[in-house]
Amino acid sequence: MSLFKKVMLLSFVLFQTILLSSCGDGIGRAIPKIDLIPIKSGDVMGYINTKGDIIIAPQFKQAAVFNDGIALVQSMGKDPKWGYIDKKGSYVINPQYKYATSFSEGLAWATVDHSAPTAINESGQVQFVLSNANDVRIYKNGMAAFCVVGDNWKEQWGFVDRDGKIVIKPQFSEVLFFNDDNQCLVRNNNGKWGAIDKEGKPVINFQFDSASYSSINSRVFIVHKPESGFGVIDGSGKFIINPQYDNIIPDGKNFLVILNGKWGWVDGNGKIIINPQFSGASQFLDNALAPIKLGDKWGYINKEGKIVINPQFDKALPFNNSVALISISFTT
Repeated sequence: MSLFKKVMLLSFVLFQTILLSSCGDGIGRAIPKIDLIPIKSGDVMGYINTKGDIIIAPQFKQAAVFNDGIALVQSMGKDPKWGYIDKKGSYVINPQYKYATSFSEGLAWATVDHSAPTAINESGQVQFVLSNANDVRIYKNGMAAFCVVGDNWKEQWGFVDRDGKIVIKPQFSEVLFFNDDNQCLVRNNNGKWGAIDKEGKPVINFQFDSASYSSINSRVFIVHKPESGFGVIDGSGKFIINPQYDNIIPDGKNFLVILNGKWGWVDGNGKIIINPQFSGASQFLDNALAPIKLGDKWGYINKEGKIVINPQFDKALPFNNSVALISISFTT
């Protein structure tokens, strides 16, 4: 395989990871416009732009996506450490941490050796230490989730604000994050999902086997009941799309749905806009085209459901900055 093909394949895999991490929080919005893409060459990582030009030479053991102009990277060597670089590849915070997260809302979590999770600002200055925390997550809307391990070795999750004050004590078996309506999906110790406000008070009763966000800007949640299927509720817990689908994936104002193994789209009220007919699909993400799978090949459709690029690819991802990464098998 040529170096170009190797780079394109690695770019595809890494970009797919970026896509999944962007959508993995359940937000039904477009993925961030990414101008620098992490790639791997041999055992080291660097960054290319959307044209494929190397902007930051491969030199890191691990490299994350840029957020607010700063990227989390891990140094090479026998004792690799985490630090932060700017878009020129220069360190803004030297590699010194055993564990670290990307920055969010001006703060990141980092630890030195076996220290407790420590909140740092973009200059690397310590803001506070979260003692007794076993795990932490990045900030969303002023709140960060953290967990402690109890006597029964079960994780219990709570929330801390940007000043380091524990606002909601650890009491949930799993949590997501607070959206712009100050609601957070959480799972109780009986395995059921509901929603709480920023004081920890329930606003949606614990009744669902799974729950996720459809949009960070609205009180709309995707939920699952095993006896009926996936549906969508509003912030009061009322169904706006009845639970009937094999799965529901947010896609802007619409939803990508699976019904009897076939993929299609419905609008925010549950009206079918593209009939479930594809063997696979991915979101439009505010683009004019979306990847779809017919048989074992991928192509692209427009928002009317018409095939614009014939299925011919082994893999295909949504467009980003007017380009889309695809994978094609080459024979020699």
